[in-house]
Amino acid sequence: MRWPSIRFSLRTLLIAMTVVPAAGYWLGLPTLNAHRYAAALDSGDYDAADRLCVDQKNAYPGEMKSWLSFKANARVEKLTLADLAAGRRRMKYYWEAHMGSTVMSFLGRECVATRRGIEFPPEGQ
Repeated sequence: MRWPSIRFSLRTLLIAMTVVPAAGYWLGLPTLNAHRYAAALDSGDYDAADRLCVDQKNAYPGEMKSWLSFKANARVEKLTLADLAAGRRRMKYYWEAHMGSTVMSFLGRECVATRRGIEFPPEGQ
């Protein structure tokens, strides 16, 4: 029994070796940004978390990190095909802060990691 001969050129191989990793990086970039943001919040590096936000004027945690005590973390949701096709990765973030005698906590607010960075929905939604 003889195997069918497959002909390919070196040019095709080089193009495939360039395009396939680039496409993988392009599809995986939202997940990479989501995990970077979650790791920055978990480690307490809030400046790095601010730099990952798309809207630099209203970055999260922004000014809240200078409150009396502040703790935040984020959880990356499971990847779905709809998220992969849309180029996003859904996340939930949690924070708790003490502002003098007031304790504020916010649980399970949604945000989205995209190729550009982390985006937050408007406050009313």
